[in-house]
Parts: sequence; structure tokens; C-alpha cells
Amino acid sequence: MNAVPGLNDASIQSQTLPPNAHTFHRSHILLLTPTLLCCSTLWSVIAANPQTDVSGTSTTDPAQAAQEALPEFDLLRPEGMQNDSIGPVLLALPPGDQSRAMVNAAHDLYWRDEALRQGWTVVSPIAPTGEVFRGDNLSLLHNLLTHIENTYAVEGGKVHLAGVSNGGRSAFELALRSPDRFASLSALPGMPDESSFEQLERLAGLPVAMYVGGDDEGWRDNMERAAERMRELNIPLQSFTIFEGESHTPKSLNGTQLFNSLERFRVARVLEDFHAAASEADGQRYFDHFAPSAIFMGTDGSERWNLEAFHAFADPYFSEGKGWTYTALERSVFLSPDGNFAWFDESLNNASYGDVRGSGVLLRQKGRWKIVQYNLSIPLPNDLTKSIIELVRQAEHEAR
Repeated sequence: MNAVPGLNDASIQSQTLPPNAHTFHRSHILLLTPTLLCCSTLWSVIAANPQTDVSGTSTTDPAQAAQEALPEFDLLRPEGMQNDSIGPVLLALPPGDQSRAMVNAAHDLYWRDEALRQGWTVVSPIAPTGEVFRGDNLSLLHNLLTHIENTYAVEGGKVHLAGVSNGGRSAFELALRSPDRFASLSALPGMPDESSFEQLERLAGLPVAMYVGGDDEGWRDNMERAAERMRELNIPLQSFTIFEGESHTPKSLNGTQLFNSLERFRVARVLEDFHAAASEADGQRYFDHFAPSAIFMGTDGSERWNLEAFHAFADPYFSEGKGWTYTALERSVFLSPDGNFAWFDESLNNASYGDVRGSGVLLRQKGRWKIVQYNLSIPLPNDLTKSIIELVRQAEHEAR
């Protein structure tokens, strides 16, 4: 860093895909013109053969629901977790007719086991009889979002959004209406309606993941058109996974894979907020992202700091309202097989230093991701390396 880091006046992926699946990372997505089947019949078959009993769920009090104009919903929440305990929250929109049976089917197939294991709260709304969460009924989901935000300590202040099949279509419509209320969007499968084509730019900055069976031709074609349109708008799709040879409900897609994707979104949000806190000179928020044993390595060879040393360097600047701004241009995040460690590399831009690189490791501690190492470096063009090394040697010699 050489004293001030751009001073101003954020795998082994545990997502293991079968050989017949392929993922397009950072493919930018897009809109489509769908004429879709809701696949209610398929999901009704799945709902009629539940894998487990519905456990760990609760619903709203009818009087409260009426007062707040809430839909009925099922809640998955780790046992003993208090409402003021900070943690990730997923709003999971069900498939088919979005009835309670559909909620239970999606819980069995994707959400329950991994959510409870990894410490997630999952809220799954149940649509009014004979209706689905589209159009005017989205107001019920906006009310439910407000209820979630007022009731639980939502990590980062934003809920993750996911939808299965018909729920994936609802999820896109909801995200397009209120993109700032969500931390990520996952559709399995799902896509926006053709009428939303010109609104896709509203998703800029929202991480999106899409999943579809390769033999699910209508949905796959529309989702590919959506992906292409998003590329045209330079909206990054974090992953688009096509399970070749599989149908509307790919057998290779499971809760472990979905939650690994969500955990990578969480890590990326930690890094985004880490950089934002530095830019805003918010020292308390900045250092809260570090584990107690963290090491920060700056661009100068002398800058290998534990938290005490890093505080000594940074606190005087933060106390004067001075920070440093690094804007992420590209980032890759990977998870260890057990899901407890993450590592990353990111390309950043800084007004003083130009294009730089960050890399490091995070550890999941008590359900939260903490940075245990961050390494900031300045890539050197190979053709200039020798001359720069000579300058460094000369400076070191003169300093003796």
C-alpha cells in the first residue's frame, strides 16, 4: 500500500455437477418471450409422494395475517434461533399452483435439510386458493417481505429470493419490481415474461443463478433467450446450469448444490460490504468483517499486518473520514467441500493504483463469513517487471 491504499479526499466448489451438466459462469442473461407450461401436473405427482413429514415449520397467526395483509406461509428456521440472531433468509416461491402441497414438495426436494443444517431461515408463501403470485398478488409478497424485515435480523438487510418452476417466474417478476430488496435471485427453472424485456436492466448488480433440464425444451429455450438478452445489457448472470438429458425437475439438482451457490453469494456480499465500508471510512463496519486472527497484506513488502497493526494504520484515516475506494470488476468465489472455508480472487480498480488484485480466505464462524486473510497486490506487466525490480533494488540500496 505504501502508506495509504488509494486514499480518497468485497473450489473445489461444493457444487459438484454430474458429467452431463454444464454451467455458464458469469454468462449475462436475458429476457424471453415465453409461452410456458406451469408443469402443475408434474409437481402434483411429486407433492403426492412426499419424502419427509413437514417439520420445523410454522405459519402466521390468522389475525396477524389479516391485519398485515399477509399470505399464509411456512417457516423453516433452525431450532433455538432467536429473532434477533443475524442470519441469512431465503424467500422461496413454490412451483405449480403454489399451494401448501407445492410448498411441502419444494421443501422436501430442495430446502429443508440444507437450510436447517446450514443455519438458513426459509420463508415459503402459500398462494390464495385458485390464484398464484403474479400481477396484483405480488403485493402480498411485498407485505411479507416487510414482515420478514421487521421480524428477523436479516443478514445484510436483504433477503435472498428463489423460485421453483412457476415460482421461478414469480421470482423474476418480483425481483424486477423491487430489485433493491434482494441479495440474490435463483430460478430453478424460471425466467421473466416477454413483457418485462425492457426492464431487465433493473437487475444490474443483483446476482442471478438459473437452472434448467436440457430436455425441458420450452423452458430451456426461453431461459437461453433470457440469458442472451442479459448479455446484451451487460447484466452478469453468475451461473446458468443446464442438466443435459434431464427434464423439468432435474434429478441432479439438489439442496446441497443450491445452498452452495447461495453461500457463494453470501461471501461475495461480505466482500462488497468490506470494500464499501472502506470507501465510506466506516472503520467499525470494515473491521467487523475480519476474524480475530486475520492477516492483511498490502502492496508494500512491509505490510503484513495482524488486526492490531492494521488498526494502528487505518484508524487515524477513518477517524478523519478518509477511506479508500476499490471497485470490483470481476470476482470468483470457491467453497471447501465441507462448506466452512471459502477462498476468492477479485480484480479491482482504484483511482490511484489503477487495476489491482485482491485474494484471500474466509472462515464461517457461528454462521457468519469472516475474512481470515486478505492479500492486495498490483499486477505487473511482464515486459516491465525487470525495470521495476531494478528501481526497487536501487531504492532499497539508497535506504541503507
